[in-house]
Amino acid sequence: MGTRRVQLKAVATLPYLLIGYKTPTLNTIDNIEEAYALTLLAGILDGGRSSRLSKQLIREQEIAASVGAGYSLYGQHESLFMFEGTPNEGHSVEALEQAIDEEIKALQTELVTAQELARVKAQVVAGEVYKLDSVQRQAYLIGVLESVGLGWQTMQAYEANIKAVTAEQVRSVAQKYLIADTKTVAVLTPVSTASTD
Repeated sequence: MGTRRVQLKAVATLPYLLIGYKTPTLNTIDNIEEAYALTLLAGILDGGRSSRLSKQLIREQEIAASVGAGYSLYGQHESLFMFEGTPNEGHSVEALEQAIDEEIKALQTELVTAQELARVKAQVVAGEVYKLDSVQRQAYLIGVLESVGLGWQTMQAYEANIKAVTAEQVRSVAQKYLIADTKTVAVLTPVSTASTD
């Protein structure tokens, strides 16, 4: 089947890259451990300044002006593991996509170190705990969990499920879900208002 590609030209200042890999959510996945491994995978790639995308693509290689990744754990239906970014001046969208692909390949072939995994687990859990300091966020999450059929008790098991994820499981979900057959790439190419293309 292969990768699907969408090209869009619009009035904009900078080019923009959006990549989505079709992935199950906690509500649609056969093995719930995989859903929590996908959550950690997103944290490894985009969990602050020490994350791989920020460190490698923004600060070290300087390919990206901005870059990020994300995964939605609690959707009712299948979702997308998303990447988005804007290339740095002097770099192309294609170079940015290739750099993201290289970060994915590294996670598919090498195990995350125990130190990195522990750090990201702590960040992911702390981020969720911080969000739940808000009563409004608690109510929202309970509503989401009940409406998709997971039950509010799911939020109580979040920390234990994240902490149980292994480096092997992170590599396994990267190999299983971040593949060409589930990949869609959308590229926004800027044009000026005077352009008639």
